[in-house]
Amino acid sequence: MKVDERSVVQVCLPSLHQDHNTLMVFLPHILLHALLDGSQASHDDIFAEFTAVIDTYTNREASVPIASLPSGTPISSNTVSPEEKVVFVLLDFLDRWIREWTWKGPKSANEEECRIIKSFLTRFCKLKLARSNCRCGEYARALMYFEEYISEHSDQLKNHLPLFTELYAQLDEPDGVEGVTTIHDKEPPIEQKLLALEVSGKLTDAIAHYEQIPAPLKLHHLQCLVQCYLDLENVHAALNYVRGYVHSYPTYNKNVLLEMQAEPLLRLGRYSDLDELLKKPEMRCNHSWSLEVGRSLLYLQDGKMDEFNNILNSLSISQVDALGAASLKQGAYQHGYMYAARLHTITELKQIGNMIKELLLRPNDHKVCESVLKKLMVEWELRLKIVHQSRKIQESILSLRRVGILQAKTILRDRVPNSLNLLNSILGESWLRSATIARASGVHQQAFTYTLKADDYSPPRLFLEKAQLHWMREEHQQALSVLRKGVERLIPDAIGTPSFSCGNNDLDIKKISAEAKLLIASYNDSVSNVDAHVNKQHYKDAVDNFNQWEKSLVCLAQYYDRLSQSLPDSEREKEEGDMKVLMINYFGRSLLYGSEYVYQSMPRMLSIWFDYGTGVSNLASGITVSKSGGIGKMERENTLTQMTNLIDTFLERLPSYIFLTAFSQIVSRICHPQKQVSIELRNIIVKLVLQYPQQTLWMLISMIKSRCAIRLKRCTEILKEVRSKSSNMGRLIGDFTKLAEKLIELCNKEIPDNIRVASVGSVLQSLPRMLSNSDFSEIMIPTQKFRKLILPNPDFQSSQHNPFPNRYVHIVGIEDKFTILESMQHPRKITFRGSDGNKYTQLLKPKDDLRKDFRLMEFNDVVNQMLSRDPDCRQRRLHIRLYSVVPLNEECGILEWIHNLVGLRPVLQDLYKQRGLGMSGRDIKNVICNQNDSLAKKRDVFTKCLLPRNPPIFKEWFRKTFPDAQSWLTARTAYIHTTAAISMVGYVLGLGDRHGENISFDSTCGDTVHVDFNCLFNKGETFQWPERVPFRLTHNMVAAMGPLGVEGMFRKSCACTLTVLRAHTNTLMSIVAPFVYDPLVSWSRRAVPNMNVGEQPNLQAVEHLANIEERLKGIIKSKRKSTISIPLSVDGQTNILIQEAMSIDNLCQMYIGWGAYL
Repeated sequence: MKVDERSVVQVCLPSLHQDHNTLMVFLPHILLHALLDGSQASHDDIFAEFTAVIDTYTNREASVPIASLPSGTPISSNTVSPEEKVVFVLLDFLDRWIREWTWKGPKSANEEECRIIKSFLTRFCKLKLARSNCRCGEYARALMYFEEYISEHSDQLKNHLPLFTELYAQLDEPDGVEGVTTIHDKEPPIEQKLLALEVSGKLTDAIAHYEQIPAPLKLHHLQCLVQCYLDLENVHAALNYVRGYVHSYPTYNKNVLLEMQAEPLLRLGRYSDLDELLKKPEMRCNHSWSLEVGRSLLYLQDGKMDEFNNILNSLSISQVDALGAASLKQGAYQHGYMYAARLHTITELKQIGNMIKELLLRPNDHKVCESVLKKLMVEWELRLKIVHQSRKIQESILSLRRVGILQAKTILRDRVPNSLNLLNSILGESWLRSATIARASGVHQQAFTYTLKADDYSPPRLFLEKAQLHWMREEHQQALSVLRKGVERLIPDAIGTPSFSCGNNDLDIKKISAEAKLLIASYNDSVSNVDAHVNKQHYKDAVDNFNQWEKSLVCLAQYYDRLSQSLPDSEREKEEGDMKVLMINYFGRSLLYGSEYVYQSMPRMLSIWFDYGTGVSNLASGITVSKSGGIGKMERENTLTQMTNLIDTFLERLPSYIFLTAFSQIVSRICHPQKQVSIELRNIIVKLVLQYPQQTLWMLISMIKSRCAIRLKRCTEILKEVRSKSSNMGRLIGDFTKLAEKLIELCNKEIPDNIRVASVGSVLQSLPRMLSNSDFSEIMIPTQKFRKLILPNPDFQSSQHNPFPNRYVHIVGIEDKFTILESMQHPRKITFRGSDGNKYTQLLKPKDDLRKDFRLMEFNDVVNQMLSRDPDCRQRRLHIRLYSVVPLNEECGILEWIHNLVGLRPVLQDLYKQRGLGMSGRDIKNVICNQNDSLAKKRDVFTKCLLPRNPPIFKEWFRKTFPDAQSWLTARTAYIHTTAAISMVGYVLGLGDRHGENISFDSTCGDTVHVDFNCLFNKGETFQWPERVPFRLTHNMVAAMGPLGVEGMFRKSCACTLTVLRAHTNTLMSIVAPFVYDPLVSWSRRAVPNMNVGEQPNLQAVEHLANIEERLKGIIKSKRKSTISIPLSVDGQTNILIQEAMSIDNLCQMYIGWGAYL
């Protein structure tokens, strides 16, 4: 240690003796210098001390039979001793020091220092460290050490799969557990099999395995078995099992067995037995969660409200303390969510106590009783919607709700009899919600059990849940039978009087009936069970039963849409006009009652209107001719007038932001040839620009500066009308136009190739002068945050909804210095100064058409909404990273700059350079094949020359960038999930050109971020070296996912994303279909658009749309074989895509610049 460093330590020595936190700041550095300056003997002493600590606590692991343990609390499996914690912190510090030294390169420091620290660290067995961390609950660090061990001993993976399984199970990562199971080459051991079954929710199978284990079970086996029984609501079996062990095996840990009885007794409402249990001497000092909840409910039963509240308050404090401790770690949200969920249930127990108190004050007032309980039901419904959508969390809340309500029933049965029906209703709805959650999670047996429980309370919607469960179990006729009988019971006659009293009003009964009718219609539709006209009536019945329901109106419109497309040619021309009027009517009406299906309704409604108008125009101009027996020109025009009137009506009645969701589609048809459509189109745009000028003008900029004469003319006319309706808009539009002109000029300014930093003032002096002018309008900075449209929450509909809740920041200036990047187009990185005092970086990109990038960002935004609504995808946080794209004209635009991004190729090049690996451009040129070389030669060069010189090393970036174990695991998981999501979406849209510069990673969280979306719709297959892979999944990307590679998390995330995309095929095709007419999309590489004509349908687009629809149906086009015409399952399609992406035969034939070897 140097003199200066030693003097600092000596000055702080008193603090080091007195304050633990200060000591922990200095101790890692003291250790580092002790190792660097110490002798081998001192190294041996330090190693021996570290090893002694690790061995001491590892050897205390409870691996001996439970029966031989002395009575008392067993060693907790997730507590870490202070000594162990210090050891692990110090080892983490040394590991981080080594990685930072390596990152800087060998010349940045004395190599001998690095050798010393490496030598010390290599003395520790990574597997031993993994097991030690696992024992003390540091599962992320345990996984990190385990993977390091496997990286060094790749042949040992199969020998340690049980530990691998346990780590993923403890991390609550079922995909990881499934992945480990996949790589087994023989039957896994019973412990691993049980873990896999429990994590995946196959509790009945788990119980069957437990019951095959010879008695007596190990205590942790018994605890798991009892929990399985409880999760399956077989509470009596759980209680009997525990009591049986209490009497049969007196050598077992009695305290634990007694504590295990508390939850079954609570759920069964056996409070006298629970009271006896809590009075036992062994339980008096036990303050576990289940026992404390039991004590509180006993006080509630006895009317001791002060004691009841005191217990819950103490319980709240303990959970807050635990939550606070969890918040000190990385991944605090995940680690601490269980405590937050418990605080949620404590609040609801207090609400039950307050409800009982309030009802007892006015026991005979039926109105008060009904008001209090209905208010509680509504609040609980909303509270559950904001809880994490995992079955485990939600079921824990619902279970305790039922316990509390059952206690309330016991207390109020004789004193407030009016409350019993509503309390039963709460219980019935709770069981019903549990059944729905279990069914949605695919746990059908558990869902069935919950429906049996709900039968005791006869909730009105129970038959809907039973029918859906039957349908999921492929019991189609039973599902339809249950629905028909349920409707008959619900509305036995035309009057609509329910045959039972359920406490619901007529509107609720009508809604339930409509849901049943819609299920009947959709089920019949999916299996073609009845005639189309009969089923059309089923859809209409659903609407007639409850005509204020968005979903039924959308489904009816979509059914008419399918019928119109299936009409024979002889009938189509006669009937499709009337049918399309009905479709527009139903789609539009649906939007009056919600916006959940807006991306299915609005794009399709507008497309029907636009396309019919085009047909009328073509007929009038002689482009097309009416078929024999078809309707005449006048009838068509009358039909179009009806459609236009409906659109105009909806423009007045619907909130304007509903039309804003399809603004790109509306603008793309600005050159519509039919006059009345064109006029109404102008009215829509004018209204939207007046109401949302900042968002719409940025989207219209490319039209304002368009080189197409007709589009420019139409846009000018629209903006002229906007100016006439608002005196303030004239200056704003003028300033927007000036800003766009200046940005285009700055974007295209010729700057010498050797200059990387330039001055805005010297290159374009007028731009900063214009922005600093006090008379210049407030113009929003175009970032995703301010441009993103937020639809209203369906639970909080408001006529005053603000679709842009983030108050926009406007431009007040521009930083003088800007950077010219080194890529081919020389994009310029500029920085706007915002009105909030912050700086906003944007990228001006010349010589590149960004209009497809913009449309794809819109598409991905909709996909993100779909993913966020799906429980499986939401649990995995599957999403696509978005950023703002503003096309300024056909040749340049603005991209929002995302900070902290690093490209895949630059990262790999740096890592290879540090380790003396990789290949120079000259080396690569010396070995690359010609396009006409044989596949065998390409494969040979790829596997024997390119891959060995470029080994998988990307995983090292995660270890360096995210030094602590939890942030490393969180970042890598985010990388896997986001890579899977964009890979599947990219495949569906035919996204290509995914080379190393077009894929980046967020160094703050690990997210994968794709850029440059110009190569869409399989354009890569037309390149000189045709692209052969569906998405990028090279060996570096696979290795960075861990020892499992694509198995487990990646494969499951791909399947979840693909499931959602396929489930929303209609919606996605509604969004993609407008591309057919969209002048913002160039479908052909060689196509030169005619800038002097108006709307032109692109026939090539039809083929691309058909390809997209085929992929969404699971149809694969093979490069080597003919199209597989039979749709594949989601898992089958996922498997083939992953195989194609990783195929050596495909990768070795990719263009060398794509970097398949990286």
